[in-house]
Amino acid sequence: MRATAGTGQKASFPLRWITAGLHRAHGALLRFDPGFTRLRLATRTTATVALTLGVLFGLKHFIGLPVTVVLLGAMIGMLSSMAVRDPKPAQQRLTTLLLPLPAAVAIVLGAFLAPYWWAADAVFLVVMFLATWARRFGPRWMTFGMIAFIAYFFSIFLKARVEQLPWMLLALVIGVLCAYLLRFVLLRERPERTLRHLLHAFAAHIVPVIDAVAEAVEAGSWSDDARRTLRRAAIHLNECALMVEDQAQQSGDRNTAQGMALKIFDAELATERLGAAGRLAAPAPLVPASRQAFARCLRELGAAVRLDQPFEHLREVAANAVDLAAQTRDAEAWSRLATRMNDLAASMQALRKDRIEASPLTGSDDSDAPDAPMPDPDSDDDHGKLDPALRQALQVTLAAALAIIAGEFISPRRWYWAVIAAFVVFAGTSTRGDTLGKAWQRILGTLAGIASGAVVATVVGGNVAITAVLMFVCIFLAYYLFQVAYGLMIFWITTLLALLYGLLGQFSFGLLVLRLEETAAGAAIGVAVAALVLPVSTRRAAARAAVDETEALQAFVRAAVTELSGVATTDLGAAARQVDKRFNALRGAARPVATGLSGLFGRGHIRWRLRMFMACAYYVRSLSRHVPRARAADPLPPGLEDAGERMQANLASLAAVLAGCPAHPVASVGERLQRWQHEATAGDDGAVLARREAIGTLRRLDDTVVEMATHLGVPLDDET
Repeated sequence: MRATAGTGQKASFPLRWITAGLHRAHGALLRFDPGFTRLRLATRTTATVALTLGVLFGLKHFIGLPVTVVLLGAMIGMLSSMAVRDPKPAQQRLTTLLLPLPAAVAIVLGAFLAPYWWAADAVFLVVMFLATWARRFGPRWMTFGMIAFIAYFFSIFLKARVEQLPWMLLALVIGVLCAYLLRFVLLRERPERTLRHLLHAFAAHIVPVIDAVAEAVEAGSWSDDARRTLRRAAIHLNECALMVEDQAQQSGDRNTAQGMALKIFDAELATERLGAAGRLAAPAPLVPASRQAFARCLRELGAAVRLDQPFEHLREVAANAVDLAAQTRDAEAWSRLATRMNDLAASMQALRKDRIEASPLTGSDDSDAPDAPMPDPDSDDDHGKLDPALRQALQVTLAAALAIIAGEFISPRRWYWAVIAAFVVFAGTSTRGDTLGKAWQRILGTLAGIASGAVVATVVGGNVAITAVLMFVCIFLAYYLFQVAYGLMIFWITTLLALLYGLLGQFSFGLLVLRLEETAAGAAIGVAVAALVLPVSTRRAAARAAVDETEALQAFVRAAVTELSGVATTDLGAAARQVDKRFNALRGAARPVATGLSGLFGRGHIRWRLRMFMACAYYVRSLSRHVPRARAADPLPPGLEDAGERMQANLASLAAVLAGCPAHPVASVGERLQRWQHEATAGDDGAVLARREAIGTLRRLDDTVVEMATHLGVPLDDET
């Protein structure tokens, strides 16, 4: 076996151990937060609050601003920093600069209506309706609606007086300007740096796959935990690959982005093939010494990927594995695994070379990234032609009205907690299952935050310096973790409130319990309204997403068979990514019934269906690489076009049964495809091999589709 490169220049053991530990920690952080997007958001939001408070407390010292006005400015600054979601930098800057307008209108309106509680509450409902309905016009109007809601709420909550309006308007302008300064000047996003971090994150997501295969090879079998680890790693790798491609499209010219997308695609496919080869090789016979040596080669490959070692080392490790495979008695499975290792090393080499040698990607305000799409009026429609944004606005308004009544009944002074809970459980949700999951997370997060807040506030005891530091820590963690789990954000926000009340001398355990009661009432009302008033079924939404995925598969099969038959067609890589994106949408739509409370019954069936669609997405990615290379192989398999039409008909039947419509019987073409795998004998050897691989992958795709369809009750015909 070849000696591993670099063995003569090993660092001392403690230094190697520390370096490896730091790289592992860095890789874990990258896997948890690809591109460090959450870290930047949390840092920017926390810094915005700190800067706004610093400026406003300075003004308070000189001109005597009320503390309530200072808190209003900090809240507006925090929202201005994190709520602007326009797709282009120029749009983001414009939206941020316009934020004082809706906020000022809401504050003035609240100040004039504050003395008239009945009118203030009625207008509050109108503001919530408009804030929710505005989402249909895109991300800018969604941000305007959210900022108007918060500004109006604070004006009536603080019982703003008309004479305070100049100071309140000044505070909101300062908050917005601080957010603008930090986001677009001091902590400006650099697309090329984000892309570089995402590429490192992509490599970090490959390492768990290699490690899982190494453990299985060493053990001689695959445990259930190892299989789950491999499956989760494949999902996260695919998500990260899509993030890299999207960022590349927004960061540079189209040709550079397409070249990088192709290399990312190759590396992702090589990783998935390594996992598949590992599943076959691990149980295959091999003497213990060779098995351990093979596992060691895999771990060296993982270390090379993790530590960003030179290309030569990647090639050396893969060559060691090839030599080892040739010495085994049952060489076929092990040779395949060694080949997959070599493929992964080559793809990572190409990707790393592209990362180093490609011209720097620079952000542009005039990028080709499309505007965020407005909601499709019929995309979420269980109620005729009712616009989804209008439906949700009606739900929010009714839930808020009931929450006002319930909140007043529980505590006339703290009723707003119930209203905010009822409003927020609808944010970012589209089905009753989504709403139930978010409400449950809000209640659990509040409950855990009460316990934490009570302990922390008691220990701190009102110490101003320590309390201030802990409050900023809570803000950072809340916004760093809110995309991971909404309940974690609520946990830290509740802890923050306990510290704030302690600083103001109003802390009591009973106050936190009252927050839990109000939150539970508002969340329960939101769930009840989502379930009973114009409800949208989560299962139906998931079924629609599954139909969309099936239609994308059907379009891909049509294009693949056409090109395999010798006719040039559209970019199969782009078509494969469309399948990936539809699958990610399906996974998001099915998440409430696959993991949440609404999926307590039939969860295993939903997860099985997701695994089957995940397998289809993998076959599509494989086909997109094999088919273009297979066109040079002759002769064409007779009847390939007919088989392709039969596969499309099977997919159409699957889509029909998923949509709840009558479906035609399915007929497997697996035997014909298997027979054709070995019929391509003329032409370039590489093209013949690619043709066989492509037809074999088509067979596995068809088998999976037929299995899903028959499992759902579609009758099976004899092969045609």
